[in-house]
Amino acid sequence: MIRAIVDAHPDWKVTAYTRGSQHPEELKHDLGVDRVEVGDFTEFEKIKALCKEHDIAVNAGNSFTDSPISAIVAGLRARPSESKGKLLHISGQTTHRRLLLALSTLRVNKTAPVVVAVVAKGFRRSC
Repeated sequence: MIRAIVDAHPDWKVTAYTRGSQHPEELKHDLGVDRVEVGDFTEFEKIKALCKEHDIAVNAGNSFTDSPISAIVAGLRARPSESKGKLLHISGQTTHRRLLLALSTLRVNKTAPVVVAVVAKGFRRSC
């Protein structure tokens, strides 16, 4: 999933927030992202801060608990009023094509938005 974003939009700055145990530098290289943050879904302030600094938040993690969703929404709401962020929530069944289609419909005030992807623990390298 993340790789699809990076490949389709190489000019976008992409951050991956993961609960995975893989070393951040290795993940950064494998996924082609600009930044990797490691944490868990209970770290409300960390997720909120990340989403505040990003134009688009893609939630590909657990949606059965409200912790990550609440933090993502709080972070996007904390952005300046002229540039409120966008949230894209996807399930494990979302195809890369559907994800890219959904991203293409988002209107942002920048030609190269900054994206954070909140992903589940143990995601595959094909993400």
